Amino acid sequence: MRPIFTAIVLSAMPLFAQQGGDWRMPFRNPGRNLEAPEELFRELRKMQAIAPGPDSPGVSFDDQGRLRCDHPEWRAAYDRLLQLRYDPGYISLVIRESASAVDRETAFYGAFYGPKVEHTFNLIHHIPGEPVRRIRVLGYQLAIEFLRIHLASKAEGDLQVWLTTRVGPAGDKGPRPESDLYQLDLTPFLALFEVGNEIDQAQVFWFMKECALIRPSLATSFLGQSEDYLRTRVTSKNDLLRQSALEFLATVDPKQRDIPQGKSEPGQIQAWIDDVVYLRFPPIRHVNAGLTDLYQSEDLDRIIAKGKQLLADGSLGDPFNGTLAKSGPYRGLRLATLPDPLPMLGLKVDFVITAINGEPVGSCAEILEVLTRQLETRREFMLFFVDQGREKARKFRLR
Repeated sequence: MRPIFTAIVLSAMPLFAQQGGDWRMPFRNPGRNLEAPEELFRELRKMQAIAPGPDSPGVSFDDQGRLRCDHPEWRAAYDRLLQLRYDPGYISLVIRESASAVDRETAFYGAFYGPKVEHTFNLIHHIPGEPVRRIRVLGYQLAIEFLRIHLASKAEGDLQVWLTTRVGPAGDKGPRPESDLYQLDLTPFLALFEVGNEIDQAQVFWFMKECALIRPSLATSFLGQSEDYLRTRVTSKNDLLRQSALEFLATVDPKQRDIPQGKSEPGQIQAWIDDVVYLRFPPIRHVNAGLTDLYQSEDLDRIIAKGKQLLADGSLGDPFNGTLAKSGPYRGLRLATLPDPLPMLGLKVDFVITAINGEPVGSCAEILEVLTRQLETRREFMLFFVDQGREKARKFRLR
């Protein structure tokens, strides 16, 4: 167990349920007298009694991220468990609505032994709504081990085959090869920042950090969803919460900077967050090879000012005529210089700009006239250009 989470567990204290709300949101007030699935829970409780959590003797995790124990009685109960009917819907019902904390804890323990990964992902989203922190701690611990295996899973298959496969109205091509198989919704976890105390919030930062380590591509979306909470918690007077927030910040930092030793000035930490947010969400954002989003910012103001200057004095480039093997002759403006900050647009010297939103251009004056006129009414600009003898296009969107 990692040191920060050990501190969280040791600091944990019972938490009383509050009324109302979505079943995913903290904190549920489960009050139904539900009958737990007798045979299934009998075996799960035998397993719990021997190995209640990851720190129990003889415990490891299998290739599906599920807790295993080398104790013979645990293995015997597990083997019997696999022969029983497993209803994830009823497990969910017990977790959400049973008045028995003992049954809910057993249900969370058993949530990771279902036959389908997607069902377990759904049950993981129940963790923040559990009113007893001790049970949530168990849920977090078991969830992270499970996610270490499955959160990074990618769809298999041949992309070219997938792209060319046609299906009927009721058909399904399946997930795109190399796309993420499973998704995690942060909404119920982030809700703990509104109603939980410092320990609850430290748990959320720990959970997000671990998930981002498993699937680094989550770092950007996690930061975007939690930035406001992060800014107010990195300077918390609570050492556990502050340290957990800083560890999350260091994890999502593309520069992978170390956490400052000792207590840093609040302004320094906020400047660190500003830089990480800028790196993760640059105002000149290349969504893909053919699309760039332009957000209002100092960077965009500098680009516009420099572009206008070079177009006005005619120094951005020179008229150029060429011939393409497939489409024949073309004319445009060949870029001769791209001083800072123009390279942020993704353009390069020697690109030949041929049209903007379908209007042919062949000089600095023509480009300046088209842009000046269209900027009054348009928020999107399709730039057509020739790069090393190939016709290309890139869309720029003002956001």
